[in-house]
Amino acid sequence: MFNSIRAKLLMMILIANTLVVLAIFVANQLAFEKSFSQYVADTTRLSLTPVIEAMVTEIKRQPHFDWLRPNNAAFQDIVAIYRLRDDAFAAPKSAPTPRLQRPPPREEGLRPPPHMQGDRQRPRLSGQPPSNRPNLGEDAQRLMFKSASGELILGAPSMAKAALWLALKSGDDAPSTAGTGELLGYLGIENGSRMNAKFDALFAQQQSRQFSYIAVIVLVLSFVMALPFSRFLVKPILILRAKARDLANGHYDFQLTAKNSDEIGELVKDINRLAQTLNANRRSQRQWIADISHELRTPIAVIRAELEGMMDGIIALDAAAIASLHEEMARLTRLVDDLHQLSLADKGALTYTFKSVNLLTLLNKVLAKHQGGLTKQGFAVTPLTGAGSNIQGDPERLMQLFDNLMQNTLRYTDSTPASPGQLAISVHESSQSITVLWQDSAPTVAAEKLPQLFERLYRIEDDRNRATGGSGLGLAICRSIVCAHQGRIQAEPSDLGGVTIKVEFAKE
Repeated sequence: MFNSIRAKLLMMILIANTLVVLAIFVANQLAFEKSFSQYVADTTRLSLTPVIEAMVTEIKRQPHFDWLRPNNAAFQDIVAIYRLRDDAFAAPKSAPTPRLQRPPPREEGLRPPPHMQGDRQRPRLSGQPPSNRPNLGEDAQRLMFKSASGELILGAPSMAKAALWLALKSGDDAPSTAGTGELLGYLGIENGSRMNAKFDALFAQQQSRQFSYIAVIVLVLSFVMALPFSRFLVKPILILRAKARDLANGHYDFQLTAKNSDEIGELVKDINRLAQTLNANRRSQRQWIADISHELRTPIAVIRAELEGMMDGIIALDAAAIASLHEEMARLTRLVDDLHQLSLADKGALTYTFKSVNLLTLLNKVLAKHQGGLTKQGFAVTPLTGAGSNIQGDPERLMQLFDNLMQNTLRYTDSTPASPGQLAISVHESSQSITVLWQDSAPTVAAEKLPQLFERLYRIEDDRNRATGGSGLGLAICRSIVCAHQGRIQAEPSDLGGVTIKVEFAKE
């Protein structure tokens, strides 16, 4: 099931969405806990405003913290205020919230905060005279205090980690300057950092549960949406798969429509080009077989006809007949040799021994070798000119290359002693390459047919006249040799009225 692209794509989408949802869930939980803890701290600080004001006032009056003892009257006043705060927040909704009252100031106790001085006096515990205070021991144990340097002065070290610590500053004794001034210490509330309030904890649980429901819903929706999405992405791949099977079965006559400009669209174009190339190669192969059959059949038919004529006594068995047979055999041998050379070049079996070669010297050897044929046909040869730089090449294969070019010139250029043809060979050198220009005179070749000169068995004559004796493989072999030397070869119109073969090699 999971071997298909669609299944893998669906799994990748689900895994990615699951990771994203989990990351959002964890981030939300952390952010919620942080913000909720801050909310609890702010709420607690607001509810402890009377305690903080009284604490700061007393610290200013007694900065050495000697009064932070359970039996100290000033500390008992603060505990009493803290207890009234707890009673107020613990009272049921139906009952009226008791007013927070503070004990009256004492000489050894607390002074009223600045904002309570004047006409306002520190309230005492409702219904309790100073001489009859309630037992505040349990509430006293919930309060802790650290100095500004972090030294624990009041409270048990075991409870300090779970406490909620509120910074006390010199301006906290008045609402207008709260939160400003010098740091005096830290007031700690036992278990204050934990969400002990019933409704606060319930709210946090509801938020976590609701987000869990949302996460599950998102995952389900992503799965539902991923199904058509994966089908949409995989559909063109399935079409390409079917067309690839058609190519494997030899069906090349089709063209796909590229609807998209993405990678799938580019793949569709590549499949179309592959189909066109395979179709062209199939036609070329069929044409190649037909051309080879024709090339082989022609000399064989001539030899057979002459032999049958000799056997029947129609053709005399003399030197002329034997010379004719020899000429056809030589032509057949050249064709077979050319086919063999071309097949070796195609499969890379032609051996090359690279060494430093001077092209000017090599071309002079080619001209000297074919001087007799050039003179016989009346060619006017322009003296060889050019630079004497070297290239890395195989002298034997390069000699074969220029021999084929010379044979092409001798066979297809109109030249007689009465009307001489022209041949001009020159070597041109640049900073990185050496170019050989091989130019001959009329007849020329149409510009649209010039690239086809290097195709196998291609000849300009429409009736495939064999009077010139060419097989149409010479220039194809030339291209293979030049490519093996990492060079370039091309045909262009010649200024002499014929064809220019341009061969370019990299300098040594």
